[in-house]
Amino acid sequence: ADSVGPEHSTRQTETVAADKGDAKAYCALESLIEAMAAERRVMIARYSYRKNTPPRMVALIPSKSSRADRGSHLEIQYLPFTEDIREWTCASLPMPSAAQRDAAAALVDALDLEPA
Repeated sequence: ADSVGPEHSTRQTETVAADKGDAKAYCALESLIEAMAAERRVMIARYSYRKNTPPRMVALIPSKSSRADRGSHLEIQYLPFTEDIREWTCASLPMPSAAQRDAAAALVDALDLEPA
């Protein structure tokens, strides 16, 4: 599951959940998500939203709910095909100096996220 991260996504993520009120679908999906989470697995699938749209490669990532009133779900993360991957042509940024890191840390420490 750690091998598929947000940097691999080519679009927004979507969610798959059991139909509300369908106890069998809920039980089946919860069992699948439990097993996937226990083994730290993701599913790779072909996904087509409509009949007339081309299929896309997606990763289905288990997400267990911590709230009792919500069920677990699978997150759909769109994966790139080989032709979607582009080489990075820009040079890497230089490593920051110790003084620059200290200045950035001081700036973050000075931030106040409380409402005024």
